[in-house]
Amino acid sequence: MIRHQLRHQFLIQWLILGIALVTLGSVVVFDLYEERVRSERLEGDRLQAQARLINANVTGNLAAINKVLAGLRDEVAPKVFDPSLNKQLKTLTEVMPGVRTILYLDRAGIVRAASRPELVGTDFQQRTYFQLPLQHAEAETLYISPPFKTALGVFAINVVRTMHDSSGKFSGIVAATLDPDYFRTLLASVLYTSDMWVGIAHDGGLQFMMEPDRDDQAGKNLAQPGSFFTRHQESGKDENILTGRVYSTGEERIMALRTIRSPDLKIEGALVVAVGRDLATVFAAWNRDVRSEISLFTLLALFTCGSLYFYQRRQHQFDRENERIETERQESARFIRAVTDNIPCMVGYWTNELRCGFANGGYLEWFGKTNAEMRGIRIQDLLGDELFRKNEPYIRAALGGKRQQFERTLTKADGGIGHTWASYVPDMDGDRVRGFFVLITDITALKQAENELHLQSEITANAAEGIALINASDSSIRYVNHRFEMLFGYGPGELVGKPISIINSPTEKSPEERAAEINQHLEKEGVWCGEILSRKKDGTTILTYANVSTFQHPELGTLWISHQSDLTERKAVADALHEKESQYRVAIETAVDGFWMTDMQGQLQQVNDAYVRLSGYTHDELLKLRIADIEAQERPEETAAHIAKIISEGSGRFKSLHRRKDGSIWPVSITTTFSPVGGGRFFVFITDLTERMEMEQELRKLVIYHEGIREEERKRIAREVHDELGQLLTALKMNTSLLQMQFDEIPGLFEATERMLSLIESTIGVVRHVASNLRPPALDAGLVGALDWLAEDFTRHSKVQCSFSCKLADQIFEDTLATTMFRIAQEALTNVARHAAAQNASIFLAVADEMLVMEVRDDGGGFDPVQVARARNSFGLLGMGERVSALNGKLTIDSYPGKGTCIAIQLPLSGAST
Repeated sequence: MIRHQLRHQFLIQWLILGIALVTLGSVVVFDLYEERVRSERLEGDRLQAQARLINANVTGNLAAINKVLAGLRDEVAPKVFDPSLNKQLKTLTEVMPGVRTILYLDRAGIVRAASRPELVGTDFQQRTYFQLPLQHAEAETLYISPPFKTALGVFAINVVRTMHDSSGKFSGIVAATLDPDYFRTLLASVLYTSDMWVGIAHDGGLQFMMEPDRDDQAGKNLAQPGSFFTRHQESGKDENILTGRVYSTGEERIMALRTIRSPDLKIEGALVVAVGRDLATVFAAWNRDVRSEISLFTLLALFTCGSLYFYQRRQHQFDRENERIETERQESARFIRAVTDNIPCMVGYWTNELRCGFANGGYLEWFGKTNAEMRGIRIQDLLGDELFRKNEPYIRAALGGKRQQFERTLTKADGGIGHTWASYVPDMDGDRVRGFFVLITDITALKQAENELHLQSEITANAAEGIALINASDSSIRYVNHRFEMLFGYGPGELVGKPISIINSPTEKSPEERAAEINQHLEKEGVWCGEILSRKKDGTTILTYANVSTFQHPELGTLWISHQSDLTERKAVADALHEKESQYRVAIETAVDGFWMTDMQGQLQQVNDAYVRLSGYTHDELLKLRIADIEAQERPEETAAHIAKIISEGSGRFKSLHRRKDGSIWPVSITTTFSPVGGGRFFVFITDLTERMEMEQELRKLVIYHEGIREEERKRIAREVHDELGQLLTALKMNTSLLQMQFDEIPGLFEATERMLSLIESTIGVVRHVASNLRPPALDAGLVGALDWLAEDFTRHSKVQCSFSCKLADQIFEDTLATTMFRIAQEALTNVARHAAAQNASIFLAVADEMLVMEVRDDGGGFDPVQVARARNSFGLLGMGERVSALNGKLTIDSYPGKGTCIAIQLPLSGAST
């Protein structure tokens, strides 16, 4: 029977060996096939990478050439027929890599300018690179011509952009001839083996060049049936890896082909680059591997067949012995497993190589492993790096022969946290440690109880209130926390064993009577709370709040728990708050200005008597209103936006208009503060501005009056300076000239009189300038002429170019209106010259909606109007504002640092006449 089983087993072994050899042979063949495919794919990827490198360089070069051609078309095109352009184009080609020649052709195909002057005047009308743009004439398209032999005898490709006249009609081309030497250098840079070559062709099929160079390749038509070029074009892909026979050379090669395109360029015509290697060279190493692996497989087959024969001869000798040993081992293992699986702890054994030799059921359950998964597992893989690092000192000590015991927190397979007590017991074989036994007891429940007890103890010890535990039977103190001892001034342990009445201060009842009264209430209700006048160790009294409850202890009987806190400071704070609230109410109610308190929705919640008097409403009527019911200037949505801004900034100050009960409108100044307390509230102080605005109106009238007087005085002084002083200087100039003519023979007199005439002429210029500044004569002719003169005079006396534009018919304005506009423009330009660092300025004048409108702009550095207004030192801007306000106009300053400035003025035309 045993012999029959062995024979059957031997046959199976031979069958398995045969299958294994066949499988191995198949694997070898498949591996060789895969290696060939991998080699082909790897080589294809390498070749494709070189093609992509060429694509990146060529597309970058085309993009640069496209920008240059576009720039030449847009900027240089008007100078196409200027002979000096040839030199500029030559300089440009010298600094542009990849460009051999740049030339301009007119609409007839005649070269009008070129980087090579010898080409000027040549007729290239029949060239493909001229005919193709001529037929399409798309301004934004970059045309790439098929390869051709240039007039200079060079085989090249042209890149072309079309030119158009002002009506959009075709007016010629600007073309760049690609430098073959540049492309030859680029193609040579990707050759990494001697069997490689790389070529580049037009997408029409004409070969441009090949590297290494072959004389018969340039200009060859590759668009033949079945050629690599045709297969690539028909695939519709930008890049391909192809193998087979090359049409142009007849070689067996692997080729990477890529169509050169750029998503950023609109191109008519494209280039195709091909990078290839010889197939025989590529697969030379693979052919050697085929021969080597076939030889090794043959030797392996012979060796395994011989080994199996000798193995089977010895197998039957040991089979029966192994069967006996296995039976004994299984019985022993069953017994050990039955014993250890029933021990209420984890039991395991780890070898000195830190691999698991045994794990009982508790071990498997804790870590969520099967017996097969645990067998031979490394202890690092089971515990994880962090836990192994913590246990490693104990493991090394156990392998050193020392028994170890320690506590450890472990994560169970289900994610739960367990606390354990571990023992590592060395397995000694004489002086040699074979491994160590592991005994682990789960103490999670015990640890949780310990932690809970510790937590409760810490909570009690560190509570903010004083806590005492009292025996109900004799009212003696059993435990107090540190806060309780501090509250009553006792040291650690001094109160334990003392009666609780020791901390009670005598009142109309003794401490003992007070304690007995509380005890009776506790026996009836189970809880007592209230204020107690207590006594500290030094005899001082304090008011405390006590909360006492009872519970039953299984050993100590009925116990009281007393929580006590000091009310002294709390009552002082409450009294202070009450005093401050009283002061606050007195201040609010006696204030001259109005006061509100509103909620987040703008509902009035509190108002003072001053606002009641100012608004005409009663106190109760106001408390029924919202802000929108009183606000007369802002719309409800503007008020909501205003509220949101105040909430974000915390406060705000602004002017507005309120509506009284009788419907009249009155101006107010509002100061408001937001507080998030109590769900959010606004505290608003309202000041009546009626008298102040009346005073400001009177002040503006006075300003207008004084400004009119000042302008009249300027006009008078300017007229006297111009007429009287000018006449005197003119007479002096004439007399000096007569003196020069009569006594010119006197030595030195002519030179002296010449200097006097020059000085008089300068003085006349100064007089005219002073008179113009005081009152420009142009202002008497009208505002339009005066502003035009001001712009010219500003340009003449500063480095800023100033222009004037006007959108109104000839109109004469009331003198005060015209003078105000002129002086504001004069002040604005003065600020531009002093502060703006501008290059350009402009004045614009118009009439719109019965308003005279003027804008003064500059492109200078700009400023922050809010910051300048806060500084209160810009008297020029303040003066402008006062002039505009005096005439009931509007001044707007639009400026930002780095963005220039625009000053806009609007004045009513009440005094204008045509």
